[in-house]
Amino acid sequence: MENNGHKVSFEALLTEVEWNDLKVKTPSIIAVINLSDRLSRLKKNRFSVLFYGVSGTGKTIAATLLAKQLNREIYRVNLSHIITKYIGETEKNLNRLFKKTTNKNWILFFDEADALFGKRTEVNDAHNRYANQEVSYLLRCIKSHPGIIFLSVNKKKIKNKTFKKRFDAVVKFKPGE
Repeated sequence: MENNGHKVSFEALLTEVEWNDLKVKTPSIIAVINLSDRLSRLKKNRFSVLFYGVSGTGKTIAATLLAKQLNREIYRVNLSHIITKYIGETEKNLNRLFKKTTNKNWILFFDEADALFGKRTEVNDAHNRYANQEVSYLLRCIKSHPGIIFLSVNKKKIKNKTFKKRFDAVVKFKPGE
C-alpha cells in the first residue's frame, strides 16, 4: 500500500482457518483460549499481546482465529517495508502506519517482529543506540495505540522479563505432538 509515495505495508489475513488448524501443545491452546475469553470481555479497546515460540508453532493461525472470534479484520504488518537503515526513517514509517490505522477497528499483527527486536543490543556505537531507539519507539506506539495489537517473535524463550511486562498478555507457543 502506498501513502504519499511511501510504503506503509500491511495485508489482510484470511480468516478461513478453524480451531482444529492450530497444531500446538495443549498448554498453548489453553493459553490462546483464555486470551480469547479475555479479549471478548475487554472494556477498553487497547490491548497488546506477545506471541513467542519457534517458527511453525501456530502464532499466525492463533492471531487469525482470535480476530475471527472477535469479528475483526486482522492486518499483518510487513516490518521489512518499515525498517530502514536511515536514522529516523523507521520511526517516521511507524508513525505513518499507526496514524493510518488509528481509527480503524482492525487488529494489527506484527509477524516475525524479530526483524526489529533482534536489533536491540547493548549500546556500543551510534547505530546500536538508534536501533534501541527504534524498538523503544515501537513499544511506545503499541502502548498508546487505541486498538488490539499482536506481536510475534520466533524465539524459544524471552529472557527479558521487563520486555514481557510491556504487553497485556504473553503466550508461549510450543510445537504440537
